[in-house]
Amino acid sequence: MVNLDTSFIVAALSQEATTRIVHDWLESHGTEHLAISDWTITEVSSALAVKLRTGSISLDQRAALAEAGLLLGIPTRLLAAAP
Repeated sequence: MVNLDTSFIVAALSQEATTRIVHDWLESHGTEHLAISDWTITEVSSALAVKLRTGSISLDQRAALAEAGLLLGIPTRLLAAAP
């Protein structure tokens, strides 16, 4: 089991300097044996809220990122909550 941290997930869901590296890693390792802690889910939600408040992403983009989070097993209700 591989436990993913917040920076990895945020890079997977949005445009970060390490996004390509993260996507390549996911493609080569798959998503079968990934784990995400409850605390990480909270941190990811917070990071996306900061991106929304600072104008880095729009509300529509945040909703799309929340949907993408489902691919990583992150409950949509936590990522799509209002900032």
